Amino acid sequence: MTNQPYNLQLLWDATNNGLDYWHEVFPESKGLENKNKHFKTHIENTPSTTLYNKGIENNVFVIYNHSSKEGCSIINHVKKERNCSSGQAMKWLFEKYNLEVNGKKTSFKPVVTFKDTKEPIGWKIEEAETVSIAFKVPFGDSETFSYHNFVQLINYENVYLNSETQTVKLLKIEATPEYPIYGHKKNDFVKLYCPTSNNKYKHSFIGTKPQRFIYGWEQLFDDVAENRIREIWEVLKDPVYSEHEKKEFRKELESLQLDEVFIASGGSDGLNLTSLGYNVIWFNSESEIINKAEYSRLSKIAKQIYYVPDLDPTGVKMAVKMGMEFIKIKIVWLPANFSTNGKDLTDWVIANKYAGKESVKYKFEQLKSVALEFQFWDKTKTGYKINPKKALHFLKYNNFRLEKDTTKVIAKGKEEDGNFLVIKNDILERTVPTEVRRFVTDWLDANYYSTEIFNTVVKSNFFNQHILKALPSFEYIRKTSGTQHQIYFFKNKKILITKEGISEIKDKKYDNVQVWDNNVIEHPFKITEPYFEVFEDDEKRKRIKINSLESNCLKVLINTSRMFWRKDADLVQQDTNEFKINSTKLNPEENQIQEQHLLNKMYCLGYALHQQKVASKSYLVLGMDSHQGKSIKGSHGGTGKSVILKMLNLFLKTTVIDANNIKKDAFPYDGVTPDTQIVNLDDIGMYQNYREFYVMVTDNLVANQKGGVKYNIPFAKSAKIVGTTNYTPNEISGSSERRILPYYTSDFYHKATSEDDYVFSRKISDFLGRDLFDENYKESEFNHDYNFLLQCLQFYLSCDTEMYAPNNTMIERNLWQKIGDELKDFFDKFFEEPENCNAWIEKSSIALLYIQDYGGKKTKQQINEALSMYCTIKKWGLTEKKIRSKYDNSKVVPHYFIDMKLSDKQFQENKTTEAPAEPTAQQLQPEMSFETVKTDLPDWL
Repeated sequence: MTNQPYNLQLLWDATNNGLDYWHEVFPESKGLENKNKHFKTHIENTPSTTLYNKGIENNVFVIYNHSSKEGCSIINHVKKERNCSSGQAMKWLFEKYNLEVNGKKTSFKPVVTFKDTKEPIGWKIEEAETVSIAFKVPFGDSETFSYHNFVQLINYENVYLNSETQTVKLLKIEATPEYPIYGHKKNDFVKLYCPTSNNKYKHSFIGTKPQRFIYGWEQLFDDVAENRIREIWEVLKDPVYSEHEKKEFRKELESLQLDEVFIASGGSDGLNLTSLGYNVIWFNSESEIINKAEYSRLSKIAKQIYYVPDLDPTGVKMAVKMGMEFIKIKIVWLPANFSTNGKDLTDWVIANKYAGKESVKYKFEQLKSVALEFQFWDKTKTGYKINPKKALHFLKYNNFRLEKDTTKVIAKGKEEDGNFLVIKNDILERTVPTEVRRFVTDWLDANYYSTEIFNTVVKSNFFNQHILKALPSFEYIRKTSGTQHQIYFFKNKKILITKEGISEIKDKKYDNVQVWDNNVIEHPFKITEPYFEVFEDDEKRKRIKINSLESNCLKVLINTSRMFWRKDADLVQQDTNEFKINSTKLNPEENQIQEQHLLNKMYCLGYALHQQKVASKSYLVLGMDSHQGKSIKGSHGGTGKSVILKMLNLFLKTTVIDANNIKKDAFPYDGVTPDTQIVNLDDIGMYQNYREFYVMVTDNLVANQKGGVKYNIPFAKSAKIVGTTNYTPNEISGSSERRILPYYTSDFYHKATSEDDYVFSRKISDFLGRDLFDENYKESEFNHDYNFLLQCLQFYLSCDTEMYAPNNTMIERNLWQKIGDELKDFFDKFFEEPENCNAWIEKSSIALLYIQDYGGKKTKQQINEALSMYCTIKKWGLTEKKIRSKYDNSKVVPHYFIDMKLSDKQFQENKTTEAPAEPTAQQLQPEMSFETVKTDLPDWL
């Protein structure tokens, strides 16, 4: 048994399990897969074929004809169409999709001969007798192809002088059944077309490539009496002739002129139009359009000129360019819904070919009947008037739209006001009817149209809100982000950020990505080298290496991550390690902790800058101080946590909410709209219930506005939520752990007061020489900060798991907050006594001692709960047993043993290093059991 050289999985991967093949062969099938909807695969009155993969092995798509009761895979279809064996069909498919066979890429190839020769320099072709039907012109015949000098080649040869070796070379290319070669033949060149080629030679020339050539042009003028037509046009302009005489000349002109001429976007479209019986011309490239001299000549021999554009962005752009320059050319738009099935006329003809030639021509005539030119006025006996349908067509293709806002809740019975927008180079800009009129009048002036037409526009009631609501509606769909990428628009370029890097967008697949004008960053962006590198150490921990300190944002993040800055300070607290995340005065663990804090802040910024919303990865980014204030309920403040969130304002539209007054405000989210990208909950209060924020984080965002407007913004379109607080959230639950992404700022920046030990105050501006982003900020400084923040976004996209801060600050602060200042003070003093450490302590004695020193403000249960939390913070083991009281040997009472010698691992596992001394059998009650108080922490801390 021989080895199978064809790996079928490669074929299924390349063809989307065969679906792409079926869509190419039967364009009408697009969108009908697994829907039990029928399409045609041959000429028939009623569609009878379905496309599906449900219940098929490996989910491979097959077609099934309900009339003949036959099913077919793509391999069997190729066998049938090409009348070949299974092996030959596989070979053809693997070459078509450029797949590997036995470890080597395959593709359709011609037979190539390359050798030295003594033949004279020049070129020649060998033509086939007929053009095969494999070419994409289903209704093409010998008359169609010969009219345009379109031939099929057996081979072509090119003899030329090799400039390096000064030898004469012969290159001969021979067609094969799998690699057919076609060409438009002229005297001094042939434009070649190799439809199955996978390389740049799909379209090429042999001979002298013309600078400009119009296919079908010569044939068109050969078919008319151009000289006589020119004479008549001159007569019609000559005032010597009377109107009666001119009437006769006009009749003659009409009899000589062509009814219509079509301009196609390429050769395949041109041949298809010819096969349907139309006069047609086209250019070498879709990006070429007719010039004024050519238009003048063509418009004299044709009563009407049509243009049939492609439906892709480039095709529409070229249609508008031509239509705006030659406003009497009518544009034949293919059906709007056809853009999902194909992009050009050839695709449209192939999709409809099984209806037959006459039916296809009838459908095309319908498209032609609604074709419109860009001239939006009609001439009347008394002057001019605006044609509303043509005017709407003119505005539509100059990208004016009616904005559709599905987030705004409108009172029942009321109609939403017309909100209009214009799209300019993928930038969305809101506008009003007066500005729409101004665009039109400015265009008339720029193109030297008459004052009479200008006045018609100015006086027209067409440009009012009611009529303009007939413009096509437009709902903004954010496409600037995906799960693996983000796009930002700067004033000079579009930038793509992925985990692989930061680059300028030049890929056409991003042509239809749009943003609102107020989201374009007014900065001339220039990509720089990375300012940091992230790597893993031997323990698989993420570490960071700083390459450059040119970004002020990076400097701020470094200083706010220096948790052990005091070790780098001199006797008067002056810093001796400016903008360094590592220090020789710190031990390796301390250096690593500071790096982790820096990476966590970069991760938080990257998360906020990535505008894609994912329900399972959605957080409230919360900035907190790592150090407590005098009271454990609060913190010092002034540490830079709010400044870090202000960095987002460089990129994103932010609405700041005074979170400390949310409960007092009837409209706390006034100002939050669908345009808002970040909601910043500034200064969240001590007793705030965070659960109401979690709804905004994971669900729709409802924002009531002053004045009665209400927005119900879907999750996918809503802003990301960030905030700051001087307090720890009151209740740390599982939902808090899942929904809060905290970052902590050190007290490197601080305000010195009489209540602390700071020698002097320190602000960010003291070290930068100015505030971040102030009026004196240089363009180069902005560029460094933009690059650094985008590199934070790139870092975020590269992370497989969340990058949390390296300690349990939020949990710890929450526990301190619950313990309170008084009990903390009591426990601190209690455990300063050696006899209370690593020993059995009667449970009731702790409560009695507290009441004796502080009064009866706490219950015994509250004191015991506080002790458990205190031990959790200190990472001490807490064990409870009933043993005999040393104060009264007749009683067995609860005791605590507090183990202060646990390692971190033992603490997480609730184990002690050594079991406490066992009580005697007489001391222990038989029915009593041991119980260890759990001090579990969440996994991410």
